[in-house]
Amino acid sequence: MAAVATACGPLHATISHSFGSAAVLLANARHGIDAPLNVALAPNVLIDDAVARFAKLAALDDLERNALEAALARHSGLGLDALQLTALVARRDARLLVIHDREDGEVPVRHGECLATTWPGARLELTEGLGHRRILRDPRVIAETVAFVRHGVQPPASDLVREVDRALASLDL
Repeated sequence: MAAVATACGPLHATISHSFGSAAVLLANARHGIDAPLNVALAPNVLIDDAVARFAKLAALDDLERNALEAALARHSGLGLDALQLTALVARRDARLLVIHDREDGEVPVRHGECLATTWPGARLELTEGLGHRRILRDPRVIAETVAFVRHGVQPPASDLVREVDRALASLDL
């Protein structure tokens, strides 16, 4: 995100899925990168819960789990406390739409609910029957996401309009 923001200028919107939502929050915390509009699809943002679920899935013992937590803190450049959701969204004033499926088998819906209640002014939309991945292909979710990020954006002028504008500008009237 930092490279894109540097190369392309200020971001208009972010659309993230799963742990990518945590990456968006981390980019803001570490680099001050922000967008006025944000969409989080099935966000995986409760670090303690994510680590616990991963440790259980990977059958990590306490020593290995502690090493994982230390590596996360080291890699992020922040302490594990700074990766807590409340710390990451405390000063956010951008708009946020959270869409999460009630039956998400990979990231519990409470992640989306907590993100929406922690982020001031966020909107939460819950879906049914899409799970963690189908939410990305659902036409209603796509339409809602596009409508949200298009808010206040003027459509770009067509190439023909640009050509006419250039031609008129070159005339000495």
